[in-house]
Amino acid sequence: DAVFATQARAEALSPGRGGLEDRVDAVIRHDAARTDGLPGTVDVWEVEVDAPAADRRAWDEPMDAAERGGARRRLAEKLTAEIGEMVRRGEAVHDPKTRSLRAMDWGDVLVLVKKRGPMFEEMLRALKRSGAPVAGADRLKLAQHPVFEDLRALARTALFPTDDLSLAGVLRSPLCDVSEERLFDLAYKRPGRLWPTLRDRAGEADFGNAADLIGGFRAAAGRATPFDLFSGLMERRDRRGLTVRQRFLTRLGSEAADAIDAFLAQALAAEQRGSRDLERFAADLDRLDQTVKREMDEPRGEVRVMTAHSSKGLEAPVVILPDTIFQDPLGDALLEIEGGGFLWCGSKKDDCAVTATAREARKKKGEEESLRLLYVGLTRARDRLILGGRIAANRKLDGVEAWWGPATQAMQTLGREVQKGDMTIRRFGPDPDTAPRAETRAADTAAPPGWLLAPPEAEAGVRLLAPSQAEAESTGRARPP
Repeated sequence: DAVFATQARAEALSPGRGGLEDRVDAVIRHDAARTDGLPGTVDVWEVEVDAPAADRRAWDEPMDAAERGGARRRLAEKLTAEIGEMVRRGEAVHDPKTRSLRAMDWGDVLVLVKKRGPMFEEMLRALKRSGAPVAGADRLKLAQHPVFEDLRALARTALFPTDDLSLAGVLRSPLCDVSEERLFDLAYKRPGRLWPTLRDRAGEADFGNAADLIGGFRAAAGRATPFDLFSGLMERRDRRGLTVRQRFLTRLGSEAADAIDAFLAQALAAEQRGSRDLERFAADLDRLDQTVKREMDEPRGEVRVMTAHSSKGLEAPVVILPDTIFQDPLGDALLEIEGGGFLWCGSKKDDCAVTATAREARKKKGEEESLRLLYVGLTRARDRLILGGRIAANRKLDGVEAWWGPATQAMQTLGREVQKGDMTIRRFGPDPDTAPRAETRAADTAAPPGWLLAPPEAEAGVRLLAPSQAEAESTGRARPP
């Protein structure tokens, strides 16, 4: 309530509120629905400040070298460490089913950002790097997902044996699991192309597994349709008994399952469109532009990271808002004016009275939408709320609005300062307590029967004949497009 106590912020949530003088509904107030009387806790962390940009030390230095020690990464790593400590400590959260306190788990944490940007990616990276169970991104741009890129590289390797770059990518992927050091040993000072070099060293275990997988895929590509080819690949087992699908999930997390399913759906759709050979399917993949929305409504024992907009209707015991300092986009030069018309004005200094009014109205509309998203983020928390932020080295914290300004202005009159490690945080509410973790009885595990892990016997499939495919059916290889 303190965040939206001013008239302007109250009107952003409900037009006409906050300025109605003595009316009972003039100020927005919330009453807790819980009847146990247990208060929640709000923490505002210190802002992480980026270091001044330094000159690049070498022209061939990696483009992300400066970001490796940037404020976003430091904040993401600190928050990840805090989540892990909260879980290990067994901080108490309210269970609405039992109406009692229990120890929190990974699935009780919900991380919300305003948009999918650098902070969104840094949180996912930090969580995965720490080994914490994380649900991954709530939306997957299929063409940019590692699963898609690895499978597309495998298709290129099968079609173009001289494509050394694609082959190197396949070797480093979960498909082959060749380490970076071993890949360097294979590729450095090789006498010719990478594929013949790999076959010559197939006597070594890791290279032999990779050569078998790639060679088998290339041989099957001449007689199998894209869906048969890639679905069969997913069930291929290595010497440890793990399928390719399991290897992707082990390295990339649970979101890889959705990406694999979406990829196979594309392969099946390509067959229905008539692309029944690998070359046509690979060309379709290069033009693919699809976003997969993942269902993350229910906690599944994993940390969820999503936008505040996507979290509408959800709640979680612990909510983290790591990206409370941001700059809203300026918008294009086409301004909507009162009455429904439009004016083009490229620079603010060239504004007339009409365009200045239109520009201010657009700015106010954006600020109100940002406040409504802040309201969504704040009200997702059931027990614990943590706010953090990052600011550039050339910006000052004074006068910053976004989500940081309203939240910190409200906290100035609330709570107290608490020392947490080497930083001082502002806390409203009691210090978090702990609760005993429910004992979980280990299930009796027996060795699986042999048939469960054995690959199924090949079945003769029913093939649909078409005049355009007659040559492919007779020769075993599809004609290139």
